[in-house]
Amino acid sequence: MIPRDPAQTDMEERDQTFHRLMDENNPLKTCAAVLAEYRVAAKATICRDFIAAVDAGLLPGTWRLDIKLNNKYRAALNAVQNRAIEYQNVFAEYQKLFNKPSQLFYRSLVYELRRAYEGLPEFHVIIKTLGLQSEITPACNGDFIARDRDKVILNCSYILSCLGDLCRWREELAHGTASLPRDWRSVVAYYKLAGFVYPRSGRYNHQLGALMSKTGDSLSAIYYFYRAVTAATTDNECEKSLRRELHTVGKAVFAKSSSERSREDILVDTFLILQSHDFDKETIQYSRELEEAFLDDMGSALQHSTCEAFCKSVALKLVLTNFAAEYRLTVSKPDAVENPHQVQQSFVYRRINLRTCLVVFNESKKEIRTASPSYREQPGSNDLYVMAKPITPRARLLLSLARVCSAWLLRNYSETQDRPADTHEKSAWRAYATLLSVFASRFPANELPTADYMLEEDEETFGFAPLRNEKLIRRWETRSGLRKTSYSLQDSRHSEEVEALVRVRDILTDGLMMVSEGKGLKLKGTVFAYES
Repeated sequence: MIPRDPAQTDMEERDQTFHRLMDENNPLKTCAAVLAEYRVAAKATICRDFIAAVDAGLLPGTWRLDIKLNNKYRAALNAVQNRAIEYQNVFAEYQKLFNKPSQLFYRSLVYELRRAYEGLPEFHVIIKTLGLQSEITPACNGDFIARDRDKVILNCSYILSCLGDLCRWREELAHGTASLPRDWRSVVAYYKLAGFVYPRSGRYNHQLGALMSKTGDSLSAIYYFYRAVTAATTDNECEKSLRRELHTVGKAVFAKSSSERSREDILVDTFLILQSHDFDKETIQYSRELEEAFLDDMGSALQHSTCEAFCKSVALKLVLTNFAAEYRLTVSKPDAVENPHQVQQSFVYRRINLRTCLVVFNESKKEIRTASPSYREQPGSNDLYVMAKPITPRARLLLSLARVCSAWLLRNYSETQDRPADTHEKSAWRAYATLLSVFASRFPANELPTADYMLEEDEETFGFAPLRNEKLIRRWETRSGLRKTSYSLQDSRHSEEVEALVRVRDILTDGLMMVSEGKGLKLKGTVFAYES
């Protein structure tokens, strides 16, 4: 319970006045003025005792007032959407009296939290991203930080999500019904920052999914909705949004004309149909045809594409989305084991995951093998750039995917080795063993470099439940248990060539960890082998 003080009393009076004015349909500028007074009192209460304010539900209570006033302004704007001058006048008032002051309020809360909890490493990311001052003396001791850390980080993530919503509302209302491009960069930045601060929450992924759905990016929408439903803290709304998006996407893809689609579009559309497909006995043959078409197109795209955007964005999202699809049915929804259709669906997703790993490993292996001579064939040099010569630019792109697939195999290793392997599983493991052997024969493992920051794919997979495992924590944390610096915020990074060597080292480390378990994967000299 927050001790009574004048600020809290003033806040409660303003809260009651605000609701009364809103219910009586008073002018919105009058309601906004009362909300501004409420914010002053709320900030004083929050800054006086943040933990007590959080326990009393002050942040969600304040945010509900923002939602209520935003909805009123949205209705007022909709009423004049066909009268351009009136619309711009109402929007100008909305910006001046509500949206900008709300953003300033929530940014100031982040600033005050950062002042009070300087010792939390998550705030280093916030400092760089939001441009906060760095010369601030910590206002609390380490014991206090340790005791309240989770509450502080969770609620800081909540505040950042609110800032993302405010930016999204502004962009949605900025142009009325005009078909002008929106600038969603600040929205995405706030949502992703919220997720980086507190990755266990599904809220920011759900918001990103809703945004991507609105912009027509169906693959990204489904990807983020899957991340939302597989997060440690999620709710039924995330599951509903995923199902709704899958249903909508399935219909939309079938309605497309083949002449409108590029090769990459066809690959993505085939994958989206697979995700939206109901795998029952009557349509199982059709699902196998879709699966074959998707894997053929994926192999062809990886074989011929040198497009960085495809490997780093589209291909990575395809891989991670299917990892999450299987995880959702086998881990996140334990009741799915009682549904024969969903059991069949999980088998299909597992097979696609294994066969995708097979494609990625084979393409990576071919690219390394056809490159220049190995480092071992050039004795007398310890130059990392000489060591990296066998890794071509396309191989560097493929290594990012291979490293993610390697992490998935390590995450699922014990489970897969405790039951008989099927044909697809054996093929994937043998391809992985061959790739490991190529790396072991061409690169001296003990001389390969490391990175003290997250690589690009690590930033994307940070907090991703299907890869969450103590054996993989080294990708996101230092040996001392501190979170690594985000790739996008790292001031000094390795070159692309050296980062490729870091990926080789991590893949070899994954393989050696699996060998140490004494199941399936074996090592003799520099040759890895899979024994089912």
